[in-house]
Amino acid sequence: EAYNLALPQAVLSVHRAYRAAGAQLLTTNTIGGNRTRLSAAGLGDRVAEVNRTAALLAREIAGHDCWVAGSVGPIGELLAPLGSLAPEAAGAEFREQIGALVDGGVDCLLLETHYDLAEARLAIDAAHHQCDLPVVCSMAFDARGRTMLGVRPAQLAQMAERAGVDALGANCGQGPA
Repeated sequence: EAYNLALPQAVLSVHRAYRAAGAQLLTTNTIGGNRTRLSAAGLGDRVAEVNRTAALLAREIAGHDCWVAGSVGPIGELLAPLGSLAPEAAGAEFREQIGALVDGGVDCLLLETHYDLAEARLAIDAAHHQCDLPVVCSMAFDARGRTMLGVRPAQLAQMAERAGVDALGANCGQGPA
């Protein structure tokens, strides 16, 4: 995410390569663009700038004939009671990140690589609070067909339908099977 500010030409070159390969959707370089993860990199006070810039960089290469998806990953800490992250704080972090992505001009939101159903729901709610763009939600499932917190694909599908998600999927796990 720091590359969005420090090395924008490198980020643009990645987007250009995807477009040259035929991509019809580019994702922002923001999977870890929330305050908690950016704070670990010394950028916690620049959440809006990092995310807005990432969206603008992707949009520059996407033009008007390619979609830009704002990438929103997990916060990086477990929600209470398993961890110390309060749900209200996680929701606020998602709203902050998503608001900046929307300001930067994304066409949809990609809530990706989640593993906790409750945290994914907080991200979905934040997306709906910040905009009316399409929302895609994906989780990372292991070879047993579960996330690291035990969530099964059917549970994601049921929650996503109730929450008004437009599409869902699996990524960074064991593949579609």
